[in-house]
Amino acid sequence: MEIEKKMSFHDYISKKCSDLLDIIYYSHIKKIYNDSMNNIFNNKKIAIIQPDYFIFMQYYFIYTCFHYISNKSCILYSLSLHSTHISGLVFDNLLKKYEYNPLKNSIFLKNNSYFLFNYLFFFNILFLKNNFYKKILVNFSIYIFYLLYNINDIYKARLECINLKKEFSHPLKILILTPNKKIIENIIKKTDFFNYSNYLFFINIMLWLFY
Repeated sequence: MEIEKKMSFHDYISKKCSDLLDIIYYSHIKKIYNDSMNNIFNNKKIAIIQPDYFIFMQYYFIYTCFHYISNKSCILYSLSLHSTHISGLVFDNLLKKYEYNPLKNSIFLKNNSYFLFNYLFFFNILFLKNNFYKKILVNFSIYIFYLLYNINDIYKARLECINLKKEFSHPLKILILTPNKKIIENIIKKTDFFNYSNYLFFINIMLWLFY
């Protein structure tokens, strides 16, 4: 079984954003300086929109998301919610497209933005003015979805290591209950719906229903 990544809504939007940036901005920068984008990105004398800026945008959208949730601005918090992930994907797309090696701090910030979002989200829900049982229901439902997403993600990583004959080192590898490849493939198939893109839509639906 090969790990096949399906293009989600967020993947599609982020790809369009990356392509648009290339057409209207980066392609012209390359012509002006007659150099590769990787060299231009690493030239501190050139003022340019670095891929790393999209990590800062992730944090900005996390802030606006919670601000609009508190104010119950449905459309605005929905836009901010999905923009958190899209910004991170645009960053990833630019790295691949231009073979750019970002600063270690950028990778650290990107990885931790997802943990920060989830940490703030669960606590933010608890402090909203709403029925206590609704808060518990929303947090519990979203937590279960997030757990299943992580199970799917970890088992995919384990399968990839098996196929590539690499050592598996994951902070949550304790969730791997079996080394059997067929069982791992079956778990991936059963939990494939629980990806990060659907996780954000699930959060959106729960907020629409209960807030």
